[in-house]
Amino acid sequence: MNKIVDIRNESGFGLIHVLAVTLIVSIATLGLFMSIEYARRQADVNYHTRSALLIAQGYLEEIKYNNRNAGLYSRPVVQTRTETARLEDNNGKVTTGTVKISSSITGNATSVPGLFGSFSDYVEVKITWKEKPTASMASNQNKEHSILLREDYYWKKRGANVQ
Repeated sequence: MNKIVDIRNESGFGLIHVLAVTLIVSIATLGLFMSIEYARRQADVNYHTRSALLIAQGYLEEIKYNNRNAGLYSRPVVQTRTETARLEDNNGKVTTGTVKISSSITGNATSVPGLFGSFSDYVEVKITWKEKPTASMASNQNKEHSILLREDYYWKKRGANVQ
């Protein structure tokens, strides 16, 4: 038996329906790719932050090591300086950061309230860097990031008696 198809039958999808579905699928796909790019960008920022934290911690440990024999009665010795550091991401791309080491050692010592003859100083290590711009993330272009670590040092003046 032959089936006869009626050409006048208008059931099915029209051009407007197809265009609407195409538009909806395109917007959903674009949103998916934008969120993937945002997540990748955020992962790079987090990786650089962790690298900067480890580098700053290394500088503080070096300062502690250099002052390990200073004893209870002397201020720590810290060289204030600015250096550069390499913050690599997991793809081997290098971002350069600036390391600034500063301290309160050059000024007057701050006495510790309640502890006669005790004083405190601090050492700060600050690392700043700029993320590399991407075409898809215009809001993050050239945004400066930084991390600051501070270590406190307590010491006594020679001959100060505890009251």
